[in-house]
Amino acid sequence: MKITKLHLEKTSPAVIKTFEVGLILSLAGAGISASALGFEKYFEDKIYPLVKVEGVGLVGKNLDQAVEKLSGQIISADEKIVLSFNGKLAEFSLDELGIKPLVAQAVSDAYKVGRNGNYFNSSKGITLGFAIDENKFKQAISSLDEKIYQEAQDGKIEVSGEELKIISDKNGQAVDMDWLQNDLKPLIFGKSEAIAIKTVNVNPKITTFDLEPVKNRAMELVNGQVVFKYNDKTFVSTIAQKLSWIKFEGKTISFNDAGINEYLDQIGKGIEIKAQTKEIYENGEIAKQGRDGLVIDRDAAIAEIKQKFGENMSIGLNTQVEPRKIARVERPFTPGLYEGKYIEIDLSSQTLYQMDGQQIVGAHLISSGKSGMSTPVGTYKILSKTDRAYSAKYNLYMPYWMAFIGSRYGMHELPEWANGYKEGQNHLGTPVSHGCVRMGVGDAGQVYNWAEIGIPVYIHR
Repeated sequence: MKITKLHLEKTSPAVIKTFEVGLILSLAGAGISASALGFEKYFEDKIYPLVKVEGVGLVGKNLDQAVEKLSGQIISADEKIVLSFNGKLAEFSLDELGIKPLVAQAVSDAYKVGRNGNYFNSSKGITLGFAIDENKFKQAISSLDEKIYQEAQDGKIEVSGEELKIISDKNGQAVDMDWLQNDLKPLIFGKSEAIAIKTVNVNPKITTFDLEPVKNRAMELVNGQVVFKYNDKTFVSTIAQKLSWIKFEGKTISFNDAGINEYLDQIGKGIEIKAQTKEIYENGEIAKQGRDGLVIDRDAAIAEIKQKFGENMSIGLNTQVEPRKIARVERPFTPGLYEGKYIEIDLSSQTLYQMDGQQIVGAHLISSGKSGMSTPVGTYKILSKTDRAYSAKYNLYMPYWMAFIGSRYGMHELPEWANGYKEGQNHLGTPVSHGCVRMGVGDAGQVYNWAEIGIPVYIHR
């Protein structure tokens, strides 16, 4: 039997509906298969009768035609819709909200209806879904009212001295996604002017109830006595210290290695010896011998803590030698700069060197000129000496004065004021003078007695 091609797309909706129902009933009543009448042939690339997407009929449409028709029923991506919350109104486009109707997917689902050979028992109503950029949607909606989205706050455990406190959880709030998928559709199809945003509570992942047994278990663990011993020294850890050895990650108790190491640092102050670097000049001469260090074997101590934590335990601390490092350094002084005696001053290290040809006679910590009154660099010589000079400008005395630029700049012991106050040794090593080179008590006298008038003074950074 031959069937005439039907131009359904040019027929009114009422006529199409009548045709769809009549065609299906007549075929079913006559017991004639659709394929026998050419039904499948006609609808080979078209959507079957009665199939709709959100109430939009697509009978007889191929995929492109169906996409075009369905898209025509939906507002454009830049067309505004109105949303409200707590009396506030705002306009948004679908693009601003990060919402994209999945038209092609809905049409594809509509086309598949009845293709499995069971047309009469297939659901004919197709739902239009949406792709939602949640970050973009949240940002847009929050501009209407920042209280729409409120993060849920998990309960947590905090340490307070020798106690643990549970900080209560708090519900959050977010847009109801079911509302978004359903109630928003009238706006998207242009059938409503405004719609109120609906929210739902967001439950915290960790509640106060969850943390109560965690807190109790933690207190059981820290109640065990922990004693550390080294030779004749004994260290008994407090509950507060032991609480610093653990941390809480959600409902889990784990070890806090940083806290354990901090505790070992504290008790190590009475045990450990810091290594000092051995310094060697470029010619192989040793500048500083340095020394090896002594450190607690932390890995062993931490392993034993973790193994027995919660029990009463006594841990014997082991120590290890920390070998001194070796560093090649440049000389801060210059041997052989002159054949006989000379003084070399390195402002960068705040050190004065007594030199005799290739030999270093002595080294002394100094305090040179402060910022704005820097000690001048260059090569000079000792012009004069007096065992106690006086500065009228500053009203102070300068023991063991050795001038090297007129009477303005010289080397001397820490100054003394007229009232008898003497500047403290703690200033040595830091540039604080008015330009002179200050030395400590004893050092200045030794240099004064050793240096003759006329010997070179070489100052550099």
